Amino acid sequence: MKNPKLTICLSIILFSLAACNNYGKKLIFNEGELYYTENLTEEEATKLGNFLVDDGFFSGQEISIQIDKTNGTYIFRMVSKDGVEDDPNFITLAEEYTRRLSAEVFNNAPVDFHFCDTELKTKKEIRFTPAAPN
Repeated sequence: MKNPKLTICLSIILFSLAACNNYGKKLIFNEGELYYTENLTEEEATKLGNFLVDDGFFSGQEISIQIDKTNGTYIFRMVSKDGVEDDPNFITLAEEYTRRLSAEVFNNAPVDFHFCDTELKTKKEIRFTPAAPN
């Protein structure tokens, strides 16, 4: 289910990548750039891109993210403003979003969230934590 508050908050903290380095193959979704590495298939990347459009994450702004996969864990890298990575509210939002990505896009595989600079260098990593059982 969409969470407009989460989507809006996340999209506010995003920037486009500053340089044209090799971040992987690039797909465009509603002005958003989605880079995916050789560790994913184009089908997986397209599924993520479509989810991000449907969820309002890619909403016509120039936004850049990268998706990678290592040892069965997806790595969602997002370019963000400085300081956001230390804000507890944004950390909570990132944790919630990784659980949604896991459940709705990646067949319940873990998804780590990385707040990154404009060169996709990680400033802070938020490791996947499954939702508490009801």
